[in-house]
Amino acid sequence: MTFGPIDLIALEFDGNNFNREVIADLTELVSSENIRILDLVIVQKHEHQEVLVQEWGDLAPETIEILEPLRAEISGLITVEDIKLVGKSLKHNTTAAIMLFENLWAVRLKQDISFAGGRLIIHEHIPSEIVTEAIKDLAEYD
Repeated sequence: MTFGPIDLIALEFDGNNFNREVIADLTELVSSENIRILDLVIVQKHEHQEVLVQEWGDLAPETIEILEPLRAEISGLITVEDIKLVGKSLKHNTTAAIMLFENLWAVRLKQDISFAGGRLIIHEHIPSEIVTEAIKDLAEYD
């Protein structure tokens, strides 16, 4: 089985509520088969810095209803280290969704390139912060 590039992201929301617009955007990406969510873990940090980790079976029915359209596979690929790192980074009284997702669009592109007789020779993820800083630095020289 061929996999596309896989990303690990954590989205933090105030309180115990997920932003329905963000979930709708993610659902659209899943429905259009641009991404596939390979794993999903929910982490909450309470006001006393207590971190609570919730897997799919631990979630409240209303949270499952919100997240179900994401069709997340629960693979167990998100590590304890990933969860601890996110837990330390959370602000008080927030909830985070940690997701591991595959970029399916890249699989299709790679197949098309291969069928055309080409090959992918480099693929590197550049964080948006680095791009923003580079553009800012370039603007200073103009």
